[in-house]
Amino acid sequence: MSKVPDYPLPRTAVLWLLLTQLLALTLHGLHMPVWLWAVVAVVVGWRLLTFAGRLSYPGRSMKAVIVVAATLAVVAAFDRKLTLESASAFLIAASVLKLLEMRVRRDGYVVGYLNFFLLGTGFLFDQGLLTGLYGIVAVWLLLSALITVHFSAAGQEGLREVA
Repeated sequence: MSKVPDYPLPRTAVLWLLLTQLLALTLHGLHMPVWLWAVVAVVVGWRLLTFAGRLSYPGRSMKAVIVVAATLAVVAAFDRKLTLESASAFLIAASVLKLLEMRVRRDGYVVGYLNFFLLGTGFLFDQGLLTGLYGIVAVWLLLSALITVHFSAAGQEGLREVA
């Protein structure tokens, strides 16, 4: 049984996924701790510098340290209580940290699906009319991002079959 190759994530898809990640996080702006916004800024900045070729991806040990630190920070910030806010903060931290290892098409799909969950949990805190309209636009852009991931990779597969 041959393994299906996982093609690198196209550059346009990376930008689309970063944009939709920020759009999904906007719904969490009022209940998210300030330090988590700092983590978001650092990770998105790191990912943009990686995109520009100025930084490399973090190594396995560095990613492990970052994940443990983020988990401990969420546990400490919410006094070891499992609430809706603490669970959404953990989901936010996990989805943002996934950006640091987003290299191939499969990772792009995972980030896109995590963004759907982020949008959904944002509606647990606010169900207003403007929030609903914002969600419709965000879902439309997120679907556009996933289409970019899928079809640009499908184009790569077609090119490889011709060669």
